[in-house]
Amino acid sequence: MAAIDALDDAPNAKAGLMFRESLAADAAMVTVLRDPSGRMYMVYRPTRGGVLTKAGVANAGQGPYAKLVRRGDVFRGYCSSDGKNWTVIADATVGMGEKIEMGMAVASHDPAALATATFSGFERIEPSSKKAPELEDVVDEE
Repeated sequence: MAAIDALDDAPNAKAGLMFRESLAADAAMVTVLRDPSGRMYMVYRPTRGGVLTKAGVANAGQGPYAKLVRRGDVFRGYCSSDGKNWTVIADATVGMGEKIEMGMAVASHDPAALATATFSGFERIEPSSKKAPELEDVVDEE
């Protein structure tokens, strides 16, 4: 979980959280991204070298908080205005090994345009160190 507190209005700028199979540029991945208007997207690449696919979108105004939850090969993306009540963006099934990379991502989709973002409250919960929430345990706003 993290809050995307600020994001430049660079061309197609987006910032958020990402799970990756590896650090390879074309690795299988799942991400929840916020654009400058506040719209939240869940995007994934199901296999190495595969096509990026939009799993879902939550309208602007859902707030700055993003969260990704993994249960096996099922990933669920969430957004929130307060970091307590969560709206499901979408689910995606992506086969990844047990060990994956996780972190924050910022992109402008234009090599000539730099995008910057400010994050706060970044938290990674490992099932072995702390009980991660079950997909069904998270409160969804409709």
